[in-house]
Amino acid sequence: MTELHEPRQRPFGAVIEAAPDVEPLVAGLLEDGTESVELVAGFGHMVGLHLGTVPRHGIRDAFAQAGITVEAVAAPVGLNVEQPDEGVVADVDAYLTLAADLGALRLKLTAGSLPGSAEGGEPGTAAPGERISQRLAAVLGRAAELKVRLVVENSGLASGAEELAAVLEAATFPVGPATGDVPVSTTAEKQTSIPGDDGPSAGAAWNVRTSVAAGETPVVSAKLLKPYLEGGRGYILCESAAAATALLDAVPEMAGVPVLIEAADEPAATGH
Repeated sequence: MTELHEPRQRPFGAVIEAAPDVEPLVAGLLEDGTESVELVAGFGHMVGLHLGTVPRHGIRDAFAQAGITVEAVAAPVGLNVEQPDEGVVADVDAYLTLAADLGALRLKLTAGSLPGSAEGGEPGTAAPGERISQRLAAVLGRAAELKVRLVVENSGLASGAEELAAVLEAATFPVGPATGDVPVSTTAEKQTSIPGDDGPSAGAAWNVRTSVAAGETPVVSAKLLKPYLEGGRGYILCESAAAATALLDAVPEMAGVPVLIEAADEPAATGH
């Protein structure tokens, strides 16, 4: 097992990209002292839509009995994919059911653009950024029914926290029709409400490495995403335990937000 770069000062979770079986995975996570995970779903991974109800519940029970929280299932679904809205909503719904069956608190999606983007599309269709927010708004009700919170990771053209916050705000307080029955909020309501106070809302999966690469400082990103992280709404992704410790030292108000480690060379991320 690879040694940590420095003594672990705080407990961090792990991103599990692949694992042969749940029993050795859980045993390795317990040995490392890992108490929470994000499970990447899709072809070649331990979890995916191919699983039936029984194996899904078996994985859920294995993590629950070990006292390990499944913070999220990461779905291979982009909100800006070039396909009909109905297809995207159906894909998200399938992964929401998977997340619920696995006992996950959240389902993670990726953005890919930002509201107000001028990118082209077919005549009469929404701009890519508007499409992202509308699609997200359309599935918030279904997520609430399944008691799984939707979170969006900063990525693509929405790599910075500023763009991601705009996506999440537009989805929570839509200003136009979306795919499905989504209520419209006024500007005054936006100013007096916070995400999750009066209805379904999305949270953030803040990838610190991505936001820094986009030119933002962690302090600025944390301020922008705080409403979408606190209160169990989201979580933080860091490249290493050392980076996570440095982040929480620099932004102590994020101490109550779950932090998961991405890097494969960290013991907590391998699960053996």
